[in-house]
Amino acid sequence: MSNSLSERCVHACAARLFRGRRVWLGVFLLVTLALGYSATQVRLDPGFNKQIPVRHDYMVNFLDFSRVFTGANRLLVNVRWKGEGDLYNPEFLKVLQQVTDDVFFIEGISRPSVTSLFTPNVRYVEVTEDGFVGDLVVPPQYAGTPQDLQKVRSNAARAGQVGRLLANDQRSALVRADLQDSDPRSGQPVSYVEVAKRLEQIRERYNSPNIEINVVGFAKLVGDVVEGLDTVLLFFVVAFVITALLLWAYTRSLVMSCVALLVALLPVVWLLGLLPLLGLGIDPMSVLVPFLIFSIGVSHAV
Repeated sequence: MSNSLSERCVHACAARLFRGRRVWLGVFLLVTLALGYSATQVRLDPGFNKQIPVRHDYMVNFLDFSRVFTGANRLLVNVRWKGEGDLYNPEFLKVLQQVTDDVFFIEGISRPSVTSLFTPNVRYVEVTEDGFVGDLVVPPQYAGTPQDLQKVRSNAARAGQVGRLLANDQRSALVRADLQDSDPRSGQPVSYVEVAKRLEQIRERYNSPNIEINVVGFAKLVGDVVEGLDTVLLFFVVAFVITALLLWAYTRSLVMSCVALLVALLPVVWLLGLLPLLGLGIDPMSVLVPFLIFSIGVSHAV
């Protein structure tokens, strides 16, 4: 009895929908056009916290103290000396100082977290017969003379920075900085794409036959992914054309092939159109999701 009742309900609903199919088609067409226009406003919205399991106990604890103890969303800029000898020479240290200043002024960088040989938070402390003695690793009066270079070498060793900010082979030095979630001046989320562009500008500015700049960090990863989006879209176009040809070979009907492709594209348009209305963006790491929806839609349409 229950099965027959449910079947009657299904048939009744289907009959009612098909009786008003012109109205429903008009409504869906208007909705699709509106969401299609909204989809043109979709923006990239990468975020470091989107890449971690925020509900895990460890991550909950981390997020509770993230305002006090930073360090997860970190940038590392490595300045490597490729010439003769080690890094204690005027050319390398000048570039290291300039890279430190450029990283310091990138929007979104937590400036107190910037750390290199040239920042005041890198010091050495030692115990002598007169008590504790300490100073900056690179003193303010540094002028690049042989005596200054020897003093920097000695101070770096006493500060215990070899193996931390300095490579064990004394041919590389790090500039370390943490990214903030939002710009304190504007209150807007930090643009990882802009940070990646600034980092790439630093690389292009200071790369030379004697010096090599390498960058590691989530912001640089996002920048590389965004740069590859054009290739991803090209692959989608190629996949769309191949799918259309296979559909036509299977159905032998141009109309049926177009209908199946149109039906498969509708959820993609609706998804992308709803994101701006909900105040959301699309994460570069999730850019394949609309393509997966399209492929599943084609399968169901067939």
